[in-house]
Amino acid sequence: MVCKIRIKETCLDEEVHELNIEDPLFKLVFCFPPAYCSKKELISRYNEAVEAGIDKLLNYGESILYGYRVVGKGFSSIIALVVHEGVIRVAKVRRLDSRRNTLEYEGMLLEYISSYNISPRVYYWSRDIIVMDYIVGDLFKEYVIKENNTSILKGVLREILIKAYLLDKLSIDHGELNRPGTHIVLEESTKEPYIIDFESARYNRKTHNVTSLASYIFIRSKTLSTKLFEGIDKEELIARLRLYKSSQSLEHLRLILELLL
Repeated sequence: MVCKIRIKETCLDEEVHELNIEDPLFKLVFCFPPAYCSKKELISRYNEAVEAGIDKLLNYGESILYGYRVVGKGFSSIIALVVHEGVIRVAKVRRLDSRRNTLEYEGMLLEYISSYNISPRVYYWSRDIIVMDYIVGDLFKEYVIKENNTSILKGVLREILIKAYLLDKLSIDHGELNRPGTHIVLEESTKEPYIIDFESARYNRKTHNVTSLASYIFIRSKTLSTKLFEGIDKEELIARLRLYKSSQSLEHLRLILELLL
């Protein structure tokens, strides 16, 4: 069999769907839920997918949608793999029954911060669709269990905290980094961390990205505490976090990063 598209160890052939308004996978991803999908809405979503540069859809992912597979299914959006301008990327599509009336704010935020390599690069955003890079790799919750090289693990955690610091300096609060398990993905080959899922993110002068992440890494994660921080002085850590919270300075970030040397 000729392998049309390969993702990780999966060879996709018949699982690649050409962009077609009558294709059942297209209808499910771009016009979900079916009960809300009028002919007018379907045509509108199809035209927008074409405008976005989406060529194909891939029946791929761990979430099941009426017998098809997608990368993710949330209360406000469906996330699916697509071929966009000849490259495999991910499309986030607003559900018709979503409480959110637009993805535009999230799209603008992602476009802004992706230029700092904090999140996956964004190629298109609108009211109903965001197209961005697909990062092949492990979610944070999977990675910390699998990685047994202490030096590598600490280096990755430092990089994550630095990216959280950049978010703080950009005055963007992610809103979910107190439980980062599914909000950070590690690229498979380079282990470069990317922060994802900015649905709850807001521009805010009082940001909590570093303190939320550090609290989880050093205190609340049993896996990391067992692997790395059994003997850590928690009072000293809390003192350093308070210093950072009051200043959000690079000097006080360094005091936190020193615990990962």
